[in-house]
This record gives sequence, structure tokens and C-alpha cells, in this order.
Amino acid sequence: TARLSSSPYTTSLIQIPTTNSQDFKINLLGTNAVTIDSSTRNFGIGTTSPGYKLDVQGQIRLKSVNHQVIFHDTDSGVDEWSITTYGNTG
Repeated sequence: TARLSSSPYTTSLIQIPTTNSQDFKINLLGTNAVTIDSSTRNFGIGTTSPGYKLDVQGQIRLKSVNHQVIFHDTDSGVDEWSITTYGNTG
């Protein structure tokens, strides 16, 4: 079984897998915070079953000095999308 580390005062825990069929999980106050799928190595934030290398359930914030985010398709190496914002974006 997975090793669990938890506090007797909260419902938070860290699950460290001891076999390939178990996932690494961090649960904070009864809510899943992070999951790493042991078979796919997908990383999930706010989800227990991440379907992508980075799978986020909810809103995310990306912050960059130059206000630019670039998405690049590494499979074909051709497609590239860029989002650039100007001014105060919060």
C-alpha cells in the first residue's frame, strides 16, 4: 500500500506510491491539490485523473515580464501560437 503522511489535526495528507499502480497525491484539508499519474507521468492540479502532461482544473495565472505566452506544437515542430498583451493586465 501507499505510504501516507498526515496530521491528526487536519484531513491533509501526502500519498507516496510504493508500486507503479499508485499515484502520488497531495490532499489539503480534504480537497485534492496535486496528483502525478504513475503510469503516464501526467501532472494534475485540482484533478485526480490528469489527462495531459499538465492538467489544471480551474483558473491559472501565467505571468511574464514581457507579457508573452508561446504555445509550440513539439510533435510537428511547425505550429506555434503566441499571445502578447500590452499594458496593465492584472
